[in-house]
Amino acid sequence: MVGLSSFLLISYWFTRIESNLGAILALLMNRVGDVFFILGMVLSFLFFGSVDLLTFLPLPDLNYDLLLLPLFIAAMAKSAQLSLHIWLPYSMEGPTPISASLHAATMVTAGVFLLLRLSLLLSYSYWALILIIIIGGLTTFIGGTLALISLDMKELIAYSTMSQLGYMVTILGLKYANLSFFHLIFHAYFKALLFLTAGSIIHTFLDLQDLRLSGGLIKFLPLSFLMALIGFTSLTGLPFTTGFYSKEAIINSSYYSTHYLSQWIYFITLLTAFLTIAYSYRFLLTLFFKTTRLSLFSFLNLHYYSLHLTLSLTLIGICTIFIGFFYSKYLYLYNLPVNFYHLNLPFIIKILPLLFFIILFSVYFFWKNRFLLNISVMQNGYYYKIFYQAITGYFISIAYRIFYKYFDYGFFDLLSPFTGSEFYSWSQRWSHYLNPSYYIPLILFFLYFLLYFF
Repeated sequence: MVGLSSFLLISYWFTRIESNLGAILALLMNRVGDVFFILGMVLSFLFFGSVDLLTFLPLPDLNYDLLLLPLFIAAMAKSAQLSLHIWLPYSMEGPTPISASLHAATMVTAGVFLLLRLSLLLSYSYWALILIIIIGGLTTFIGGTLALISLDMKELIAYSTMSQLGYMVTILGLKYANLSFFHLIFHAYFKALLFLTAGSIIHTFLDLQDLRLSGGLIKFLPLSFLMALIGFTSLTGLPFTTGFYSKEAIINSSYYSTHYLSQWIYFITLLTAFLTIAYSYRFLLTLFFKTTRLSLFSFLNLHYYSLHLTLSLTLIGICTIFIGFFYSKYLYLYNLPVNFYHLNLPFIIKILPLLFFIILFSVYFFWKNRFLLNISVMQNGYYYKIFYQAITGYFISIAYRIFYKYFDYGFFDLLSPFTGSEFYSWSQRWSHYLNPSYYIPLILFFLYFLLYFF
């Protein structure tokens, strides 16, 4: 149902080729997830005789990895983890409210929610946890780098979503399900705010999405700037914003964990926090402060958003500021031994993300040149698009050479001169029997046939 709804929503502008392509790609990737999800349900029937999670008891002689691996692949497709994330930027072709809905609360969170439901079984697995940690960590880092080089406004926020989903999956691999759950909740608020803010800018400036063609918008859209500032500061984890309570807890808990991969995860999440600050500042400076590159036609045809959108942005902006503070005391009730502020961590480890925030702000303020934007591997999206194009091209070539050239064009067309007359005479005989005068004998014959056998 999630895949079908996403297909219909993304292809809302069905006359655009890009929208149809994004909808088909999202549907196909979701079908991959559905196949592995069904495989996981079949295995759960074989192991437990049920799909009820209450019957999944921890049995020491049972291999939980065999059950969890297909379910994790299903979660990868739903939550756009690395290697199955290619549908995420293409889904931005739909209307912006749909993008906000998909990336904040519905589709991309379905895979993480599935893993949260399976957190009890994950605590009794080994290889599944290692795979979750590796895939989640790489998704976190690669999503941040792709957002750093993105030139499209909505695509940048989409890759940011991919990076934050990597945070949630990674900390699940370290068995901190509570932090993943609360980051899932908090992320929904500031990501919905960012998408709706981007939608207000696109609506005002006649479908402007390219960051290279923008600039100087703070004078025209001060409310959009304020909302974008609230959303990005929460995303970067500025102290006492909503993202700070869950994101900083994830980074510091990975350092605190005793898992042998925890130090690698700490390095990846800390580096990704640096990248998050970088692309957030780049978005704000490029869009609102740099010299404008908009055409005179865009300024003469400004279409300011309505009162309804203003109230919606204001309401969700207020929620983004305060929701983390209200729920922060519930973060550590499940499986952390002590309160976060009393964790036995060096002081420099606790304030390192904040130092990154201050250092990078200073770098951007005094040196506004672009960096990390000319790496060809990143500009090509780590060649995942080329990889999928090669695979699909290979199968399309096989379908053309075998099924079309040998069967459709060859086998059936060569046989049709010899078999055509037989098919024609056969159809003539049946049309004679299907005359209205033969209906009653035929009905009586089939009734006799059914009674004879049944």
